[in-house]
Amino acid sequence: APASAPAPPAPASEGSSRHGNDVSRLPGMARLTSALSSAGGRACTHTHSHDHPPTAAAGEGVLDRVPSVIDLASDDIDETATQPAGQGQGQGRVGGETESDFSSSKRPGGPLQRAYAFSDVVLTSVLELRREIEEASHTELKGMLSKHAFVGCVSPSLALVQMQTKLYLVKVQSLCRELFLQLTLRRFGSLPRIALDPPPALMDLVMIALECAESGYLPTDGPKEELAAECVLRVTRMGPMLSEYFSIDVDEMGRLTSIPSLLEDYTPRLARLPMFVLRMATEVNWEEEKPCLMGVARQLGELFREVEGAPDGSSSGEEGDEWRRMIEHTVFPAVRLMLMPPRRLASDGTLLQIADLHELYKVFERC
Repeated sequence: APASAPAPPAPASEGSSRHGNDVSRLPGMARLTSALSSAGGRACTHTHSHDHPPTAAAGEGVLDRVPSVIDLASDDIDETATQPAGQGQGQGRVGGETESDFSSSKRPGGPLQRAYAFSDVVLTSVLELRREIEEASHTELKGMLSKHAFVGCVSPSLALVQMQTKLYLVKVQSLCRELFLQLTLRRFGSLPRIALDPPPALMDLVMIALECAESGYLPTDGPKEELAAECVLRVTRMGPMLSEYFSIDVDEMGRLTSIPSLLEDYTPRLARLPMFVLRMATEVNWEEEKPCLMGVARQLGELFREVEGAPDGSSSGEEGDEWRRMIEHTVFPAVRLMLMPPRRLASDGTLLQIADLHELYKVFERC
């Protein structure tokens, strides 16, 4: 059953370790540095929009610059671009009115589940990953989540839900990470696209990521330009595979032109794109098929775990509440119908019981 004890301190993010002054460091950074050192240092040929790495304006975070160069107009989203002929017919266009409305399609086998049916795949590795996720799921927790009642958002990262007679505080990002990983494998090879216009250069994104403490970059790792160039080379080498299976497109100029649309009416926090590209280059095992596919799915889960438009102190009113609507009417209905929660979610503090109506009734009876 979900844990009722206070959650332990949050561990370091998945795939990270510690070094120095308690600074998070991507394990792949050490491998990348080692690979460059053994090769005597090299840079791939690349094309990007600036001769020098972008710099932040005074008082501006390096990640805050990314959303301003990306347009997510619904006309740029192609629902059927990657679907085989004959698939996707009868389904609505992402970004418009469709039969797969998350706020109303809550019945098993209804429009929502039909719109997000498992894609037909022949890759044994994908079928094995799907089976492993199902076998590792917590049956009791899945049943509880499938019948939960959404109460409200506490913050972009916390929400309240009722399951039977108990009230739980839920870590939204933890659920989102698993949900979007599973949706990636669920619709493998048939994911619609979100076009990025204008498309950011991979080189610029990696240079921005290396400026962030989250990357764990150290001066001893070598010149940022060489590391960034090697990261771009690693990602672009896998461009055809990323495009065919995951709807991640990189053009001939080394620009990221699209990312997958994993859930209708949901937009990830695009300021995470720099770390997404860096993690794709350093944290994915590109040498073995099954770990590679799972690694890409995991990084998409990391990218999509944070919702776009969450308050940063500069938004208010209806515009500032869009993230609430996205969490309540898009994320949690999808969790209710499609998430197969891994067993660890029942004990890692993702769900924290904070009240039980039966216990409250006993208190009232004594009053």
